[in-house]
Amino acid sequence: MFDILTDFPDSSVALQELKLALQRARFQGQLVSCLREALERRLLHPGASTNQVIDVYISTVKSLRLLDPSDQLLDIVADPIRKYLRQRQDTVRCIVESLVDASGGDLFAELQRGTQGQQPPGKEDGVWTPPTWEADVTTSPWSGSDILTLFVSIYGSKKLFVEEYRAMLADKLLSDQYTDADQVVTNIELLKLRFGEDSLVDCEIMIRDVEESRRLNANILGTVKEQHPDYEVNATILSHLYWPPLRRQEMELHPRISDALERYREEYSVMKNPRTLEWYADLGSVEVELEFDDGSERAYDVSPLDATVILHFEGARRSWKASELAAEANLGVDQVQRALVDWRARGALEENSAGPESVFTILASPREGDASNLSDGQSDRYIAKETKSAEDEEILSSYIYGMLKNLKSLPLRRIHQLLTTYMQGKPTEAWTTLDVHAQFLTYLLFFFCA
Repeated sequence: MFDILTDFPDSSVALQELKLALQRARFQGQLVSCLREALERRLLHPGASTNQVIDVYISTVKSLRLLDPSDQLLDIVADPIRKYLRQRQDTVRCIVESLVDASGGDLFAELQRGTQGQQPPGKEDGVWTPPTWEADVTTSPWSGSDILTLFVSIYGSKKLFVEEYRAMLADKLLSDQYTDADQVVTNIELLKLRFGEDSLVDCEIMIRDVEESRRLNANILGTVKEQHPDYEVNATILSHLYWPPLRRQEMELHPRISDALERYREEYSVMKNPRTLEWYADLGSVEVELEFDDGSERAYDVSPLDATVILHFEGARRSWKASELAAEANLGVDQVQRALVDWRARGALEENSAGPESVFTILASPREGDASNLSDGQSDRYIAKETKSAEDEEILSSYIYGMLKNLKSLPLRRIHQLLTTYMQGKPTEAWTTLDVHAQFLTYLLFFFCA
């Protein structure tokens, strides 16, 4: 039976025959038990990726609706899949990625169809179909809904999907992957039909920020290059209230980089007076061209941290220890060590570990690099997920404090009910179960009493 579900639509003929058999033999109970057991054994385990579970869920919906248009079989059989998807942390992201993936897929096709209304259970094309399930089963409020609505119903909130798309769009805009503007705008318009007009306003402002930044870059570069022909800085200027929280790490850039940014800031202040800029020094990329002793040249697109570290090798000193370079550049030793290892992986530095501390020396001629050895610091992720989680916990803490201040003493179960209502739709474990709520309250008690 599991193979019949996963092979849909190729298994449509077998499902039609099974439907006829169900109408005569009435063995729906055995079918439900068999399907649930097969799903739990072959699908609902850590070895299956979230995308695989999503694909099987979609196939299950289509297959069981062919067997039973009333959705009563679907509500019972698919319930373990829905609960399992809710437990996985990357479910919302995988769903949203599939929604906007132009390469195709059921969810992308679902989005392209625009808004869809619910069909009453047991109806197809306006013709009533009697349910095939004999038992008195309470019909789900989502019966007859389209597939995207079923996924939203897993969490009970559209906001989660909007926030995830907002974070994905921010990463895409900031990592120079914003190439198909028409497709992005089309996706936003279709998402508006699904999630509401006001929910995508932030995304529209983010796109506007990027487009206005490109025009502003052209104006500033045109002014600065009159005096500095080699000057080249392209900035993305964000309306920070409308963007997701960005990851941020304080660091001091090399004077050559910081001077270029300061010149850009001055020109921006002239054009947009009285506004000014606050730089995210560790975000973005720097194009660095290294000329080696053998006369060869290599160009690299690196992070600001890596650019700052390698620029300290351009003077008379050709070798550095991580601790010495950290003191010279006013950076953390861990930051410098990671950057030096990255440059070794690119084939620009060699490491001598004979002494108590490794010495990194710039090579006379470059070697072939190995991108697989680059550190995680080269990730394109710009969004601070841990910051968002911290903000959610802070909101939750403030709500608990205000609730206890106004209502005085409350039993744990009553607090749990109020929090579940207030934080409805959030998949984070911190507000899903009674036990975890108890642990979180214990943590708050320790924190405020310490």
